[in-house]
Amino acid sequence: MALGCLPGLACAQLTPAESERLRAQLAVIDTATLAEDWDACQAAADGVWALAFRDWTADARAWHQRDVFCRIGRARAAGSPATQADIEAWFRPIEEHFAMPRQGIVAYAQATVDLGWDRWSRLKAEGHGASATAWMSEQLQPRLGALRADLHNAELLRDLDLWVTRFYGSRDSTAEMLQWHATFSRQLGPAHVLALKLLRALAFNQRQLGRPQEALAYAEEASQLAARHHPDDKALHILIASERLNGLRGIGRHAEARDEAVRVRDHLLARVPTPHSNLMRVQYNLAAIALELGDFDGSVAFAEASLAHARLSGNAGDLQESRVAAVWREEARLQRGDSDAASGLQAALAANTHREPAIGGAAFALARHAARSSDVARLRWARVFLQQWADEHLDPMNVDRALLPMLDAWAAGPADPHNRSVLERALALALSGRSASVALQTRFALASQVAAQRPDSAIWLYKQAANILQTMRAGLPQDDAGLQRAWLADHESDLRAFIGLLIDQGRLAEAQQAIGVLRSEELHEYSRRSRSAPRRTGHAPLSMTTQERQLDTALQLVAAQVQAASRSADARADARAVWRQRTRTVDPEVDASLAAAAAALHTLLSTPALGAAQQAPPSAANIAPALPAGTARLQYFVRADSLDIVVSTRRGVQRARVDVAATELNRMVHSLRSAVSTPGGDARAPALRLHAWLVGPVAAKLAGVHRLQVAADGALRYVPFAALHDGQRYLAERYTVLSELAADTPPAAPNIHARPSQTVRAFGRTLPDASHAALPGVQQELQDLARLRGAQVQTLQDQGFTTEALRQGLLAQPAVVHLASHFVLDAASEENSYLLMGDGQRLSLTRIGALPWQGVQLALLSACDSGVQTSGQGRELAGFAATLQRAGVANVLATLWPIADGATATWMQDFYAPWRQRGAAGATPKAPQAQWVAQAQRQWLRRYAGTALAHPHYWAAFAWMGS
Repeated sequence: MALGCLPGLACAQLTPAESERLRAQLAVIDTATLAEDWDACQAAADGVWALAFRDWTADARAWHQRDVFCRIGRARAAGSPATQADIEAWFRPIEEHFAMPRQGIVAYAQATVDLGWDRWSRLKAEGHGASATAWMSEQLQPRLGALRADLHNAELLRDLDLWVTRFYGSRDSTAEMLQWHATFSRQLGPAHVLALKLLRALAFNQRQLGRPQEALAYAEEASQLAARHHPDDKALHILIASERLNGLRGIGRHAEARDEAVRVRDHLLARVPTPHSNLMRVQYNLAAIALELGDFDGSVAFAEASLAHARLSGNAGDLQESRVAAVWREEARLQRGDSDAASGLQAALAANTHREPAIGGAAFALARHAARSSDVARLRWARVFLQQWADEHLDPMNVDRALLPMLDAWAAGPADPHNRSVLERALALALSGRSASVALQTRFALASQVAAQRPDSAIWLYKQAANILQTMRAGLPQDDAGLQRAWLADHESDLRAFIGLLIDQGRLAEAQQAIGVLRSEELHEYSRRSRSAPRRTGHAPLSMTTQERQLDTALQLVAAQVQAASRSADARADARAVWRQRTRTVDPEVDASLAAAAAALHTLLSTPALGAAQQAPPSAANIAPALPAGTARLQYFVRADSLDIVVSTRRGVQRARVDVAATELNRMVHSLRSAVSTPGGDARAPALRLHAWLVGPVAAKLAGVHRLQVAADGALRYVPFAALHDGQRYLAERYTVLSELAADTPPAAPNIHARPSQTVRAFGRTLPDASHAALPGVQQELQDLARLRGAQVQTLQDQGFTTEALRQGLLAQPAVVHLASHFVLDAASEENSYLLMGDGQRLSLTRIGALPWQGVQLALLSACDSGVQTSGQGRELAGFAATLQRAGVANVLATLWPIADGATATWMQDFYAPWRQRGAAGATPKAPQAQWVAQAQRQWLRRYAGTALAHPHYWAAFAWMGS
């Protein structure tokens, strides 16, 4: 090989035209390589020898890598694999080129190390493992020994750091990394910076191999040693954190991963000059984390930022690597429902020609979308893509291989008799325990498959999946306003299928508990709406029957066998020196292990069901909470073609089924809402029809009941139950109605420092402004409150009603907080939803939730729409009442539609009447109670019977939400 410049002399850099020619030839070589046209590959390489060596930057090495690969390909094709001597001969010219004196230019030191790594990799790949090991030892051991003798030698530190850095990103060097980490730790100490960087490289290595627990363990060890021995080395801490965040993400600790990624990003943004390459990586990691959290808008923004940094870096490698950011962006768009996102995601995946290890999940998401939308062509494309991705990146027993049989089952259709065995194998793989997400999805898929023939087995699998889902939620952030929607979107249909199966099997107590999980999923976003909200530390698992506990025990034994087989398979894969041998070598022991596990699962799922008496969960009595005498709980569950009502009383749990389509139910709910939202609307017909559907079927079960606790589902959360009519009376005339706002809202803790129950803080606004009408009735409300006998009342209005005044009033820990003003609900934004303060300021829901509400027994929200949910499906409930309940308020009295100012003042007089009457008699007033609402509604109907004011618009807007 002739060089294009004399040894020992610096070469002139290429002209722009020559650089463009070199890049064009490199592209020709790449195309020929993909086509395995080794003659064309070699011809193109020979044509740019001299040109490549005139550029002493990275282009020379890029060309050389391709040249050597062409030569190896030709040798293999000719049946004479490259010998060690061949490889050494091919590397010698360029090594001599980069070994020329360069006056200490760091780029040459980097190039020398990169070439050494290339030689080591080629020797290893062509089966010369012993020579590869010897070569690396020749490069590292002398430098390591010299550094040990002179620990502050900057040049030695630089050279070894370059070698250690080359390990980062390698997937098939596990054994070498472990060996060199042990060597560096022994000779330099386990806390030496080089040893810590090798731990970071091992963390990446294990993550790429699908071993998240092991990856995090290495990252945590490095982080702890760095904190102890290098407390002031911020750059080292950030370097380790950049890998630790991925370890946290891998095991589902998403909130911590997000915080770590933000810390790394902010550190990098503060550096000068801006490190665009590193920012490109941390931004696409943030995009992936946001996607997994359900923050689709945030994911798109992070991905766009990553792509922008890649463009600004000016590095061709960064532009290629940033293609993964485009994948996250398109998957986020798919999840949020953008109409063109499926095509966009398919194009983004296709553009990742090397099928990056991280993008398998995105391909699976595309396949799932295609299956749900019956897009056969796209499902087939995704299946081929995932198979190629698995062949490139997955060891034989990598848990992500379970995604492939799930796709096969979707493609075959639910009626295919082979699906059960296919999905049993998928679950067998998932039992390795290395991915909670895969464990969840395989159980849901298999449960759906066996539900018709083996309902008891399906229920067991569904319970396991629901419990995994609750555990996964423990890693989600609880204080960020943009997250969580992905969870319901991904799992609602599975949870609803589970609940429907329980109800159809007559297992009503368990259905109630499962409905709680569904409602908890739907309403979980409350848990992060207020920074003052209680943090979750765990979730009560669904109760298991005796047989299900026995199946759990048997499954644990199968899982232990799979995990042992997985560790053995890992060891065999790690022993293979070359990546393509790891992923494409058939491992008979893996096949045998998975076959045995799948057979064991088939046996477990075929176990005959026990009798009903033996099926009852040991804690069945605790599934439905004890109800007071005279109270019934109505739990609604909406299906596509019917409605289930589960009724709980002290006499037990019963079920009623109503044959009404969800679409028809939704139309009637809308009709009633429209009628009661305006005075004079014809509410009677929809009120009668909804009563016939929602209350009539269970009326016989409500003997002796005077109080209804309503746990609504879907659009039923918009129903003003008090306004339902049986043809003779409104529901409010028969029962006190309570709405259960959030199934997972913990009860308010007793406050030993709280003021007496008659303490009231009342705030109001009467003045108009450019966007809001005057509220003269508010002054009457506050005046009536101030005259309450026996109550300690403080009122503030208009300019005295400020955010600080409200905060100070809450710090006094009143039992009742009365707010009378305008509330504006923005269905799309919590930040844009606000309470108008007396001084004209707009207090957003986010800021409202951050105030010290703990200890308040009742928040009365005399404001329009303060209890309204925001989603058209009744799903998100991002309203005023929900925000306060999450912030610690025990009960909320809120409005379901805009209310008339004057009528509200009169209604409030009736509501507080029990307090006024008790105080007038000299007795200590009790805290307001739910029955006060029913009493006020009945008083209103008696007073205005036969008049226009008897319309539900005037009296049914207020709903009690809470205990």
